[in-house]
Amino acid sequence: MPLNYGHCSLKVAVPAESGISRIEQLAGCKVATSYPATTSRFFKERNVDVNVITISGSVEITPALGVASAIVDLVSTGSSLRLNDLVAIDNVLDSQSVVIANRDSMAHEQKAAIVERLLTRFRGVIAASEYKYVMMNVPTSALEYISTIMPGLKSPTVLPTADPAWMAVHTAIREDMFWDVIEELKTLGAQGILVSSIEKMFV
Repeated sequence: MPLNYGHCSLKVAVPAESGISRIEQLAGCKVATSYPATTSRFFKERNVDVNVITISGSVEITPALGVASAIVDLVSTGSSLRLNDLVAIDNVLDSQSVVIANRDSMAHEQKAAIVERLLTRFRGVIAASEYKYVMMNVPTSALEYISTIMPGLKSPTVLPTADPAWMAVHTAIREDMFWDVIEELKTLGAQGILVSSIEKMFV
């Protein structure tokens, strides 16, 4: 089960001044990495013959020490590459944190139930991180159309206010759609828009 955090990439990187821009140029060169099996498979699949050197840590300093011509290492922000004057020239794979269950445990009813309880908690947090809870007042005359553009989980919650010309609307909006929806709602007359994070959500 993907957890949607801890995102990083396993990349091939070389010294910035090396003039190397393609992995084919590394044929016959030494490549340092903490992931020898994955690295060897990557180059073999591309028919590039390299000498993979296994390093347990600080892989990024090996080109400067003359140990290797290139590295294959995990990159998140890219700051380590920049600090060591390295540039990425290819992507081996993308990664993120995931939950992995033991097959034997999942075949055991009681253990599988415990795992499922854990996954339910993870799902609640992950789903909540993808939405914002939005409350607003909208003109009653525009309510029908506004309801069609509100990407709620099923449909928005609509409540009457003391003024019959206005209705209170509550809904959850996906983070990746949030600003586009909010801007359209404002043009339709929505006011008093309140936005809050959702701690947990089960759908």
